Amino acid sequence: MSSKSQPWRAWLALCFALALGACGPQAPTSAATSIPAPTAVAATTAPAPTTAPTVEPTIEPTTAPPAAEPTTDPAISDTLPPADALWVHSGGMLYGDDESIDFQQRGLPAPAYQMRVAPDGSYLAYISQANRLAVIDMRRGSNIIRDDEPLAAIIAFAGIAFSPDSRSLALTAIEGDSWRLQVRDLQGGATRTILEGSTIATAGDTLPLLPGLAAWAPSGLVVQRLLWASDAPPRDVELVSPADGTVRSLRKGEHISVYPSVDGSRLAVVSGRLPIGDLPTAAITVLDTASGQQTEIAPSQQMLVRAVRWSPDGSRLLYAVAKEYQSPATSIHVLSADGSNEQVVEVGAPRVKATYSDIAWQDDATALLLSAQSDGYVHLYALPLSSFDITGLSPLAAFERRATQGQADEIVYVPRAAGS
Repeated sequence: MSSKSQPWRAWLALCFALALGACGPQAPTSAATSIPAPTAVAATTAPAPTTAPTVEPTIEPTTAPPAAEPTTDPAISDTLPPADALWVHSGGMLYGDDESIDFQQRGLPAPAYQMRVAPDGSYLAYISQANRLAVIDMRRGSNIIRDDEPLAAIIAFAGIAFSPDSRSLALTAIEGDSWRLQVRDLQGGATRTILEGSTIATAGDTLPLLPGLAAWAPSGLVVQRLLWASDAPPRDVELVSPADGTVRSLRKGEHISVYPSVDGSRLAVVSGRLPIGDLPTAAITVLDTASGQQTEIAPSQQMLVRAVRWSPDGSRLLYAVAKEYQSPATSIHVLSADGSNEQVVEVGAPRVKATYSDIAWQDDATALLLSAQSDGYVHLYALPLSSFDITGLSPLAAFERRATQGQADEIVYVPRAAGS
């Protein structure tokens, strides 16, 4: 759930900075402005026509030596954020419960953008400030991408996503004039190629579109097609089989961003324009991936969609919008997937202490708001749907803010509810 120096252009940086995520209620306070002074409080427990693949899939594993089965080192794991706690990232620090990680102090690559966490909390992946892939084994606190393997040399990635079972990582890697959609076995260490192609056009051909990863759903890899190293918006949404590389089209046409539900049965598609030097416009549509039926839940209007989050059960959407790029005033909306039962709360407005940094779900009935405030702390609030207004904000935790230039404060992981 952050975007920094990237080798591609500004539009894609904004697109990838929008994050994917899915996240018990707390007693509401009397008002957000009466939140007590921050302390290091512990965070609690967030069909369409088929098209053939562009190339014949390659499924042979590489010859990289297998990695040893991960084991937990108690001396290390006791100082790492646990998998049963919510994690917040702020300026090179990862906070969770009473524990935290300072990446640079631990000798780990400094994060830049595309921070993703395996569903069970066992691995953390991101692109470093050196534009390299890092995959941190959270049971050992070490980077499993070795310096001598091919992935360590790649400096451009168009999306990374963990498998639903947390055992594999999918990535779109760009190297020179070619791209590869690959899957890395996190325990065995082998990497196999699902699809591959060129980033440049041959004589007479149109410029190729590479598959940028949006998510790994139970039904397959959700990708959006990108014109690499250009300002062109993403277009088309497809479902790629991680087993054999077959491709099914889910949606045609341009968009700003796409957010699959946890089970992949629906997509929230943000369309519109993000012109430089002019006001943004956007609309939000929900697409049923089986029937192709589309439901507009937010009509086209002047707004910047900062984030969209599906509830864990896929029945509701939580999203945050602002009127302008730099506006601190942000409206947070929650509604059913069919567009009904909408509720709205405003933050970042005069006389409202809470601001917007990120949103997520704690459970199906409770939203989360991350708020960077003027006291030097980033605050985490619960917002129950039963009291979805500014007085319903209930403080959960406060962490020292470490945000740096161009780096956002974000909720990167919410543990699964028991039994999910």
